[in-house]
Amino acid sequence: RLVARSLARCESWMSFCDQPYIALSGGKDSTVVLALVRQINPDITAAFFDDEWQYPETERYLAGIPALIRLAHPSYHAPGFTAWNYPEPPAHLPPGTIWTGATSRPVWLAQRGYDGAAIGLRMDENTRRRVHIRSRGRLFERKDNGVWQCYPVADWTTADIWTFIATTGTPYNS
Repeated sequence: RLVARSLARCESWMSFCDQPYIALSGGKDSTVVLALVRQINPDITAAFFDDEWQYPETERYLAGIPALIRLAHPSYHAPGFTAWNYPEPPAHLPPGTIWTGATSRPVWLAQRGYDGAAIGLRMDENTRRRVHIRSRGRLFERKDNGVWQCYPVADWTTADIWTFIATTGTPYNS
């Protein structure tokens, strides 16, 4: 029933979008979102927001994802770490990575017609996400950019995520 509800939410979300994408972090939650959405549309784009320091396992995992775009731009994460802290594209960007410069990656996507994002946020991860999902819902249109956001696994637990991966044989980032 949980999978059926999530698939129905994804189908509803895609009905509002002309050009949706999956926000793929390489983590277990976005991996399940990728598998769910691609059951409905196998050709949907997955967008990986490159934060510069990937584990080798993550690079191997990403290499097996079809219809993947990698986007990079300078972004602040924590004191002492700003990813891709360069004014110009660094020479060591991974092959195929698109440098968005000063434009944030979601804005870059919206400027190119991407009007929907499926995101692997779950309420049981932390209080802030729980409040965010409860206040906005699992499917909503962002007022600032008109992009439809969908949280297909918002109600799932960590055990639900791993059960889906194990029972479906979904490849995941080791």
